Amino acid sequence: MYNSLSRLVSAFGVAGHEEDVRKVILDEGSFSDYRVDKIGNLICRNTYDDSAPSVLLDAHMDEVGFIVRYIDDAGMIYVNAVGGIDSRALIGKELLIRGEEDLVGIVANIPPHMSKDNKVPGVSELQVDTGLTKEELQDIVRIGTPIGYVPHMERLGGTAVSGKAFDNRVGCLALCELSKRLGDKRNVTYLFSTQEEVGTRGATVALKDISPDIAICVDATQGDMHFIDSPITRSLGSGAIIGTGPNIDPGVFRWLVNSARSSGVPYTTKAYPAPTPTNLRSMQLLAGGVVSGLVAIPCRYMHSPSEVVDVNDIISVISLLERFIDDVDDVIRGDF
Repeated sequence: MYNSLSRLVSAFGVAGHEEDVRKVILDEGSFSDYRVDKIGNLICRNTYDDSAPSVLLDAHMDEVGFIVRYIDDAGMIYVNAVGGIDSRALIGKELLIRGEEDLVGIVANIPPHMSKDNKVPGVSELQVDTGLTKEELQDIVRIGTPIGYVPHMERLGGTAVSGKAFDNRVGCLALCELSKRLGDKRNVTYLFSTQEEVGTRGATVALKDISPDIAICVDATQGDMHFIDSPITRSLGSGAIIGTGPNIDPGVFRWLVNSARSSGVPYTTKAYPAPTPTNLRSMQLLAGGVVSGLVAIPCRYMHSPSEVVDVNDIISVISLLERFIDDVDDVIRGDF
């Protein structure tokens, strides 16, 4: 599983440029057939019986990143953020520029010996230094070129790992592993969606052509951080996070909780009083309305170059989803 996760997070996938992630998913999962729609969603299927209930499982492929805004006369690249990014996490970091050829650039940092204040510049004020002049860059990097974090994944203590784009390659990994466990036992559509980080755009398009009986969104959510005391975080190692709230069908929530309890899968719950910051906000409303649920994986330092997750939490999500699919007939009947 570590190798599969490493492959997924190493793939370049800034929103709108998810093609490398699609290739890895097709290598890592086990699907009867697949198609790619007009905005890059990867829609995979395993079919058991056309008369049996259909289940949609969604995980978004895209990651936050940047887009080139302009290049000044000194060859410094200025960017805008694609998705929500805190500039405090960027100073001195390496970025991967996906131009006509890949380049690595460094986010410029004023040394403390020369700094006049401690103000952190906003993302649009940052300069990315490739070591090349404007003339040398002109045939490689253009306005609109996408930029992401340099790929990496390291093992930390215990079962914790650090890397970029765990939001939401952990969800992609869970669905790939689940597809291998389930095979053709059920009618399952796996939606690996694009552009979630810029407004759940991929899921909105995909659900116009998919009409499942029931759907589950799998995503990352805020993990605990020792310097923040917040009710919206959940501890790494605490298992699957089961969402509840108006965006989530209460019956699906109850079934997921009862199943986790009865099967011994570690879990916690999380309340969302408004539409969730996930694809579920779109999934619930489309195709005439979809009975939907949310399962998440805690992730520290989200949207930064070095997020942190516990692999055991991914395993908990896979186990819970497998049980969900096995008992989907009971779920649809309301036999909780």
